[in-house]
Amino acid sequence: MPKFLENMSPEELREFQKQNCIFCQIVEHKVSAMPVYEDEKVLAVLDINPANKGHVLLMPKDHHIIMQQLDDELLGHMFVVAKKISNAILKGLRASGTNIYVANGLSAGQQAQHFVVHIIPRFSSVDVSGLDLEKIEVDYDNL
Repeated sequence: MPKFLENMSPEELREFQKQNCIFCQIVEHKVSAMPVYEDEKVLAVLDINPANKGHVLLMPKDHHIIMQQLDDELLGHMFVVAKKISNAILKGLRASGTNIYVANGLSAGQQAQHFVVHIIPRFSSVDVSGLDLEKIEVDYDNL
């Protein structure tokens, strides 16, 4: 970790992260995006690197890196909005389904330092090959 980061207070570090966060810049309209939904708490935009046509990124307007930093009210609000966007995708794009996906932390594949809910349209039952997870054997009796 760079030395200047080690000497920052938690408030200074959070502001530094916010200033360098692409999603915070999108929320502040400093970086252009194609919004599909916005209210006082969240913003949803089309993904510029979509997994499928109509892939939406739903983000809180405040800077939060992982799900654990969101209060329950905001998290609940985000999933109510995700449901509305999913319904709009199903109707508007005639998708046969949607994946609602969160990569929560680096080890889960999170690529940006801002909490995001992905809403990905699916158009057939074979459309999910990119989300196949490796299956492992687990002995739940000896955890």
